[in-house]
Amino acid sequence: MKGCKLVIVAVPSVAHEAFFEKMVPLLEDGMIIHIIPDNFGSLKLRRKMRELGVERKIIVGGWSSAPYGTRVETEGGVMTSECWLVYRAITLRGAALPTTDQEIFLESSKALGCFDSITQEDGYTSGDTVMDIGFSNVNPVLHCPGTLLGVGVMENWGRIFGGNDKHSYSIYSHAYCESIAEVQYAFYQEEVALAEKMGVGIQKFSKKNFLSRTSILGPEYMGDDCIVPFDEQWPTGFGTGPFSIQNRYITEDIPVGCHIYHELGKKYDVPTPVIDSMITLGAVMTGQDFYASGLTLDDLGIGHLNKDELLAYLNEGVYA
Repeated sequence: MKGCKLVIVAVPSVAHEAFFEKMVPLLEDGMIIHIIPDNFGSLKLRRKMRELGVERKIIVGGWSSAPYGTRVETEGGVMTSECWLVYRAITLRGAALPTTDQEIFLESSKALGCFDSITQEDGYTSGDTVMDIGFSNVNPVLHCPGTLLGVGVMENWGRIFGGNDKHSYSIYSHAYCESIAEVQYAFYQEEVALAEKMGVGIQKFSKKNFLSRTSILGPEYMGDDCIVPFDEQWPTGFGTGPFSIQNRYITEDIPVGCHIYHELGKKYDVPTPVIDSMITLGAVMTGQDFYASGLTLDDLGIGHLNKDELLAYLNEGVYA
């Protein structure tokens, strides 16, 4: 990191703590940190800086998703050194913590090669605080209902149907249907209610976007016109998985995304029954207690803040 102007943190959110512990002492004035995807990482990084007493004039922000979808190739269950790109985004949503740094943070993305398809197409969208970016991460609403409610298809794929190739499976291509879309939309509506109660933004999707084989992944990456009817196939999704219930679609998106929404629901008195059902079912299927191990508001450094204090922190960097 020495002498770097732009620093990209592109690891799963479950690895944030380990990376930030090593990164924070090495921060230098003037650095701009891009967390891709953010997944509440901006809040965790600022908290770690306070914990370690590191006062550097840096800019920290994150993005709702990665600028591309990719998978690592596996052979016999072992990861290889090869990967393949599935798609690249033409737009993405980002924000800085605090939002007073927003303009510089977003503009700096134009210097990132991985953002070329975004800056040359529709460009970035400015989110309303990094909490908006957390809500706008589509992974929990896409992955959790699709994996949990499609688990029968996933675990039987390559055994009694779907041919002999277990790794050709995709929740988009083979599990998504009208009923799962209804659950995803209800999940999303709970997120919208939380964002409104907290006074922050969230990426807006209409119900028609959920009633598609690409669900809201399509409009998030490719715009509102990206809709594939359930009666049609989506070959782009083939082989994207997941192939086991012990996958980040569950082991990351439930304890991070779903559990934070659950905690915010309790704090702001917003019911989250659909989101809570994902936590409960995921815990049973994986044998893990996500209510006990899930990310908390204290982990983000915001558990003690009331609504006005949180907004002052998100927008102006004033931490109570």
